[in-house]
Amino acid sequence: MSWWFASIWVLVLLLAPDLARAEDCPERYRIVFADGTRACLTDYPLAREDATALFTSVRRMVPSHGYFALAATPALPHCKRAIGMGLMPGAFVTPQATAEADFRMQKALQDCRLRVLGAPPDCACRLLLVDGRSLLSAAEFARYADPQQAVAAAAATPATRASAA
Repeated sequence: MSWWFASIWVLVLLLAPDLARAEDCPERYRIVFADGTRACLTDYPLAREDATALFTSVRRMVPSHGYFALAATPALPHCKRAIGMGLMPGAFVTPQATAEADFRMQKALQDCRLRVLGAPPDCACRLLLVDGRSLLSAAEFARYADPQQAVAAAAATPATRASAA
C-alpha cells in the first residue's frame, strides 16, 4: 500500500511546476498553442505594446472573459509594427460568443492590415490568438510576439537553407 502513496507523491511533485505556473497566469492571459504547449501572454513583449487604434497596451485590452482575437505583423526590424484586436462587445459572455469568433478574427486582421498597407509579404499581418488559442506553434508565435526571438529565427533561416542545399 505504501508504494501507492509513493506513486501519488511522485506524480504530485512532477505536476507541481505546471500547477504553480497556471496560478501565476490569470485565466484571460493563458495561451494554448497548436503544438499543445501553454504559455502566458504577459510573458511576451507583445503584451506591453499598443494595439492599433486602441492607444493602450494589449495586456490592458484583454477582456476578463477572454473572448478576443489578436493579429500582428512579425516583430522584425524591417517590418512596420501593427497589432489589431477584435473584442467581444459587452462584459458578459453570451451563448453566441463562440459564434462571433469570426467577427473578432476579421476585426483583428482588418485593424492590423489597415496600418501596414503595401507591406512586403514577409511583414504581413497574421492571426495569432482567438479566444486563448493559437493556430501557431510556440516558436512561430514568438516570431510575432518577441523581437529578440524573431530576429534570431530570421538570422537562422538563411543558414538552414544553405545547409539543406
